[in-house]
Amino acid sequence: MAKTMKYIFGILISLILLTGFLCKDLLKATFSGSYEIEFEVSSEQGSHGVFLGNYTSQRERLRAANMIVVTSNEVIVSVTYPLNSPANIEVKSDYGFTRIQLVDAIYETYQRVYSEEEETSDISVIPIGERMEKIGLINRNTTNGKYRIWGHDLQDLVLEGAHVYKHEDGSVQVNLYVGS
Repeated sequence: MAKTMKYIFGILISLILLTGFLCKDLLKATFSGSYEIEFEVSSEQGSHGVFLGNYTSQRERLRAANMIVVTSNEVIVSVTYPLNSPANIEVKSDYGFTRIQLVDAIYETYQRVYSEEEETSDISVIPIGERMEKIGLINRNTTNGKYRIWGHDLQDLVLEGAHVYKHEDGSVQVNLYVGS
């Protein structure tokens, strides 16, 4: 029985290793306490991060979309940019997260954060057309809602990657790399 299990385990590991690059995220997600994930969308000009403002039009071109990148079915997504009051938001799935499921969850999280900010702020966002006239910049004005968003509209943000960290208590945190 022990030899059979070792043999089966050996075959499984061999199959995983044979698939090469595409399985690196699955291996990291399964065996590492801390690892990086990249998010890239293919385009005619090469590849780039995921533009959160028009993610739905890029979704089909997400590279390695169906690879499992997080094996936990529950993660805390840490949204820090461009927030003055960072948010840790719990996201769940049935069986862990593929790259596309995680990006879907991050996209929905950012949609929710920006919506909640608008609902809880006393300061309205100055429309982009008026910004150059009033303040000489196209950057988003700072609002005073739940997250106190500053500097960038949702369509300015680019999801480039994430750092996944498994805490000692078993919880999993996803810290995002978001640029503009």
